[in-house]
Amino acid sequence: MSDLYLGLFRWQAGADGRPHVLRHEAGPAVIPCPTTGRPLRVATIDANTAAICPSCATHGQGRFVSFDARTVVRTAVLPRMVDLP
Repeated sequence: MSDLYLGLFRWQAGADGRPHVLRHEAGPAVIPCPTTGRPLRVATIDANTAAICPSCATHGQGRFVSFDARTVVRTAVLPRMVDLP
């Protein structure tokens, strides 16, 4: 899991010794669309924010990436990306 969604996120040990996912400051500005492979320009990134998984409704820490075209979300509970409507 060193990739952390195409280099947008990175692991860092927290004060509690547990790994935390943070925004990778040197992450790419463009990544391929998870469904079509077309390049999408990254608009904003938010890591470790309270979230509810849109697929299973589980509460957890989410990582959000918004693009110029659309938004996708990946939660700690759901191991794949889910498109938001």
